[in-house]
Amino acid sequence: MTATDWFGLLLTIGIFFALIAIFYWVFHPKNKRRIEGYRHIPFEEDNDE
Repeated sequence: MTATDWFGLLLTIGIFFALIAIFYWVFHPKNKRRIEGYRHIPFEEDNDE
């Protein structure tokens, strides 16, 4: 295997474990109130004027 193959493999494994950690953080019951508080962010208006 070349260095590029190893880099791609390690990057894929790293992204996989990062996604597992993010899913654990989002779906852990301890974080439910905080995460649900973020669900209206896309609908809030910006008052930057």
